[in-house]
This record gives sequence, C-alpha cells and structure tokens, in this order.
Amino acid sequence: MAEALLALKAYRVSLKISDKYLEVIRGIDLKLAKGEVLGIIGESGSGKSVLLKTMLGLMDYDSYRVDSGTLLYEGESMLELPIKKRYQILGRSIAYIFQNPKQSLSQRKTIQYHFKEQFKVLGKPYDASYVKQLLSDVGIENQTTLLKQYPYQLSGGQGQRIALALALVAQPKVIIADEPTSAIDATLKLKMMKLLKQINEKYGTAMIIVTHDFDVIHHITQRVVVMYGGLVMNEGDTQALMKASVHPYTRGLITCAESLKDMSSTLYELSGYPLNPLNFKEACPFAERCERKTISCEAMVPIMETYRGERYRCCHPYLDANDGGLAHA
Repeated sequence: MAEALLALKAYRVSLKISDKYLEVIRGIDLKLAKGEVLGIIGESGSGKSVLLKTMLGLMDYDSYRVDSGTLLYEGESMLELPIKKRYQILGRSIAYIFQNPKQSLSQRKTIQYHFKEQFKVLGKPYDASYVKQLLSDVGIENQTTLLKQYPYQLSGGQGQRIALALALVAQPKVIIADEPTSAIDATLKLKMMKLLKQINEKYGTAMIIVTHDFDVIHHITQRVVVMYGGLVMNEGDTQALMKASVHPYTRGLITCAESLKDMSSTLYELSGYPLNPLNFKEACPFAERCERKTISCEAMVPIMETYRGERYRCCHPYLDANDGGLAHA
C-alpha cells in the first residue's frame, strides 16, 4: 500500500450516556493512502459515523472522549493538539459531507452566501469564476440561477452536488462522504457515484465513503473496511471481498444485497439484530448471529489475521473451497 495520508492506530472512543461513558469504538486501525477511495460499510450502529466524527472533532466535545490511540495526518500527530489547532489543519485538508447536506445549510441564506462564507473561513477573497467552475465540475449547468436559490428550493441530488462543490473550495486532500446516496433515488445514485469517481480522478482527492450500500462500495471504492460492533471485522481489496470474502459477516451482507436485486430468488436476511453497545463483551460481536459459531467464539474477541492480502477478525473464516467457501484466485 502507498504511503498513508491518514492513519488511525488502536483508536478507542467512549460516548457519554447518562453521565457515564460507554465504549463504542473498541480499537480501530485504519489507513487511507493518497488518492485512494476507501469504503467503510456496516449496518446501522456499527460505529462508522461515530468513528469519523470523533476523529475530526465534529461531535460536541463533552459528548465523548478518546480513550486511547493515535491519529496521524501526513505523519503529524493530531490528537495531542488543541481542538482549535486540529480544526485549522483538518478543516482545510479534510472535508466532511454530512448524510443530509441540505440540513447542514442555512435555509434562510442563498447558495452563493454559503460559498462566500466558505471563502471567508479560508481567508481567501471570493472567486466567482472558480465557484462556477466547481459547480460545473459537479454537474450543475445553470450556475448563476442556482447561486441565487435557497437550500429548501433544491432537490436531494442538487443538495448533494452543492455539498460536494462547497467541500472542493478548500481543495482538500481528503473528502469524507457520510451516506452520499441515501437521500436520492436510484437514477441519481448512479450519477453521484460517477461524479465522486470523476472528482477523485480530476483532483486526486482521497475519499472515505461511509455507506450501508454495497452498490456504492462496488462501483467507486478500491478498498473496503467492514465494521461491526465498534470493530473492523474485515478489510481488503473491494473486488476480492465482493467475489469471495473469508468473513461470514461480509458474505451475509453481500448475500442480502444480491437477493434484493434478484427478484426471482428468496429475500435473504441475516438472523438477529446488530449488537447494542450496552451488550458489548469480550467475545466476537457477530457470534450470536453467525452460522459458523462455536463455543470458542464467546471466549474472546478474535484478533485480526491476514489471508492472501485480506484482513479478517473471525474464529472460523472461509479459507477453503471444501469448507463451504469459495476459493480465492
């Protein structure tokens, strides 16, 4: 893997709930290379958004604590810096696109106002021609008209594109998109996936795409991290994992996604429900739902291991074609 632009090591976070702290991120290792598109996938409650929002300081400072770990950006340690200093570095170098970008904009201010504010925050004079170029890059043709509009006048697809253009003003090295296709229909989803890919290729911007949609993962990411129970359960090359992951959880998610597309087959669903952080314990978090579970799965949290380039956290992975799995190429 190329030199890491962004790296987390042994990252642990607790959320404050009723004056007590509950650990929800339980030791995450994560790397993002320059120009890479990384997907983070998992069911709701797996810890995807909490991981990234706390990393960037986007949650109320008294609502969580970082218990341990390191965060490196271009080799510089971030967590030891005062939060304002971290904002100065990460706020310009890393852009975060929220799950519903229209709600992150002031409904009483025009789109042009939001771009002007972005330039003001960056300490730069407003550049109208550059803004129109960015809007063109994200597929908006009627730039002059749109800049006079208000967020409530935008469609879901336009809101996503405006959020992406606003993020590009600072020319960030990393864009983190939280569920970038969740608020738009299937046709617009395909357009958004193509757009993110084009931005990555044109600007060389590294991206982290947070989603629960394997279509998004499959079409635009090079590498994928699968989270569950506040842990990374699986990680590897996107196409290899989609073809034949060794992890039962990843396979289950893929089977669910494929059954939704194949109307001739029976709809598949994983048994049980995602684990509540209140019920975390020193065992495999997926054990209760896993068809390969044995008593050993409840004895400890599995360590991360590697098989043919794929990293996995599982007591009984699919490593052999004769063991109900698929042979890796």
